[in-house]
Amino acid sequence: MRDNDSVKVVMGFLESQKDGVAKTMEYLAEDITWCAQRPRYSFSGGRLADLLSMGPLRGKKEVQDFFQIINDEIEYQDGKVTDIIAEDDKVVVLTQGKFWVKSTGKGSDVSSAIVFTVRDGKISEVRAYDDTAAVQDALTPTPQTDGL
Repeated sequence: MRDNDSVKVVMGFLESQKDGVAKTMEYLAEDITWCAQRPRYSFSGGRLADLLSMGPLRGKKEVQDFFQIINDEIEYQDGKVTDIIAEDDKVVVLTQGKFWVKSTGKGSDVSSAIVFTVRDGKISEVRAYDDTAAVQDALTPTPQTDGL
């Protein structure tokens, strides 16, 4: 696939995220592998704990479950692509944005680098790298002080 075609697929995927999980899945290969850096985190239960304990995701169903948790638990704002680098079937996208974790009420600015591999017009592999310190801080509930 030519660089420009791979970029079109990736940008379609990114733009489709505002249209919901089902639309986003249309851009993914059936056998997709999704690897995301995750913070070391001790969160007691809940869907966010499930999200953080997931290893590499394999197949559209696992990725769909991942996105559903993200959509239910985290709110994004002002997300934008700051740079795109493409060669052959690889597309690297740098992003900047803000997010809030609904259960903690905390948020942060976050920068990401996402490496996409496009095969036969579909995204077949994703490797996502985030600012894990910012993510961990937002996911960590504020301790109760019991009036101290």
